[in-house]
Amino acid sequence: MLAAAIDWDPTVRGWLILITAIVILPGSVFLLLSTNVGARLGFLLALTGFFGWMSVQGLVWTVYAQGNKGRQPTWEVKEIITGDVSSSTIEEVQTLPQGWSKLKAGDAILGDAQAAADKVLVPPAPGAVDEHGEAVVEEQPAFEPPYEAELEGASTPYVLVDGYRRGGETYLLTFKHKPHYAVIQVQTPVTSTTLPGAAPPRPKPDTTKPVTSVVMLRDLGSVRLPPFLMMTSCFIIFCVLVSVLHRRDKQIMAERAAATTSA
Repeated sequence: MLAAAIDWDPTVRGWLILITAIVILPGSVFLLLSTNVGARLGFLLALTGFFGWMSVQGLVWTVYAQGNKGRQPTWEVKEIITGDVSSSTIEEVQTLPQGWSKLKAGDAILGDAQAAADKVLVPPAPGAVDEHGEAVVEEQPAFEPPYEAELEGASTPYVLVDGYRRGGETYLLTFKHKPHYAVIQVQTPVTSTTLPGAAPPRPKPDTTKPVTSVVMLRDLGSVRLPPFLMMTSCFIIFCVLVSVLHRRDKQIMAERAAATTSA
């Protein structure tokens, strides 16, 4: 309740909540231990328990991909081919559609891959903003967009023709993945005229125009890497602290044994 009651400048509020939580939670444990075993040993015990709990928390976050996540999986565009796909530099793409699975409408992979292809098929519109509401900074594109943002006589600069996928199978207990490819094929739409007051007709591909194929490779990202690194580092510190406590206990037992023998 104390952390929730803090209402200050947003740039400071997060630090205040963190400091307050540390004082209330680990601080209360340290205070209780220090009154029973002393400040030095109490601090060592509290620190060992904290890093032991963080190791378990990091393990849970690593398994379920929660907590501080890394890069999200994305589709990375490798090629944009206009015309025959046999001219591709990727051997798997040269045999399209043989050995490839066709993506049906409504498939999650199709929607995700098509959204990635849209970013390279047309240049960004002036004044475009990203999902955070910030202005899109125009950079030198890796591929020259084959379509213009607006096409005279058509409601869209291109029409989706087909989508294909290949690979992505896991092996070695899901620790390894085969390369996962996706190909989105689009075509220039047929120009049409919309009657006043009528709904625009559904765009259809112009079969006389060449097909543009966007070849993409799935980047699995590193979602579990930050929690795994946290788990590993906390576990190493935990082991060091446990070793310190163990050596301390052995020293105390040796001193007691020596005192008993001399007595």
